Amino acid sequence: MSLSAGLIFLSSYNNQASETSTDFSLTLSVPVTKGKKLRLLAATLPNLFMPFAKKDAPWTFNVAGTDYTMLFPTNRRWATIADFTSYVNTVMFPAATPAAMPGTVTLNYDANRNQLYLLSTANALITMPGWAWNNYEGTSISYNSNYRLGWTSDNSVSATGTL
Repeated sequence: MSLSAGLIFLSSYNNQASETSTDFSLTLSVPVTKGKKLRLLAATLPNLFMPFAKKDAPWTFNVAGTDYTMLFPTNRRWATIADFTSYVNTVMFPAATPAAMPGTVTLNYDANRNQLYLLSTANALITMPGWAWNNYEGTSISYNSNYRLGWTSDNSVSATGTL
């Protein structure tokens, strides 16, 4: 058995629930055979958080006097800011160098202010070094990831508990 309809409408968008497209796969109950043409009426692509480039990958900050360095993957995209913060908190922070942060440090997102922030449950002093855009590879760390994450000062900034 094959499908012989003149028009098939495929969508992963649920207008009635005000959802956005997130699932771009669809299994047909009956296969389309001998298709002669395909007409794409519209496509919705998610706004993915772009991957970090090689110079953007190192992320360094200081908590309670200790420097922590992590590397963002250069081949990964995130579909939502929640996916990104979850990745940082569950994958990157446990693998931070050196390993033990005082208390729990998490990366959070404030949707009202459209802002990422670091939170220390130990109320420790958090310092984010200033960035120096596009330093050449092999020179001092440029801290480009700090800039991409919203810490855009070219001077170090610090706060106790929340930065």
